[in-house]
Amino acid sequence: MKRGLIIAAVAVGVVGFVVYNRYKKTDEGVITTAVEAQSASFEGFAKLNDKTFENLQVMGDAELENVQIIADATITGMLTAKKLIAKNLQVVGNAKLEQATIEIAQITGMLDAKGCSIQDLYLVAQTAMMDACKIKTITVKKVEGYKKPQILELNNTQIEGDVTFQAGSGEVILKGDARIAGAIVGGAIKQ
Repeated sequence: MKRGLIIAAVAVGVVGFVVYNRYKKTDEGVITTAVEAQSASFEGFAKLNDKTFENLQVMGDAELENVQIIADATITGMLTAKKLIAKNLQVVGNAKLEQATIEIAQITGMLDAKGCSIQDLYLVAQTAMMDACKIKTITVKKVEGYKKPQILELNNTQIEGDVTFQAGSGEVILKGDARIAGAIVGGAIKQ
């Protein structure tokens, strides 16, 4: 009879609390309510739903749904997120985002985004796909040792500003109603 070893990944977290104000405008004026926000750090897989964090750090894969991060989120592992709101998101690993609203996103890994709104997107990736997204600017940084063109596939996605490929060999594939209002620097549209 063979014996096996079973290893279970468990998220170990440290949580602290911060109070921030949420403002709501009504016909009677502006109403201020104090809301408690957590700063949290997790090691291992983290699955978080319907939470608000001041700061979030996950050293492992993360699944987030209906999560708001007021300041900084750092994920070192694969991220799958739906209805995420974040000021500053940094991911070292692949990211799959759906209906996310992010001010600054820094992704080191492949990106698959659907229905997202991102102010400034910084990528270190060979490929990235965006569907029905609105993005102000995209900067694609060089992947060390990668000799082929870095590819952005935009489907029904609107880019308000420039798309910059720092390696100088980028390709943009436009599908559907995809548009880039600014310039493509260091790359070209692939037909």
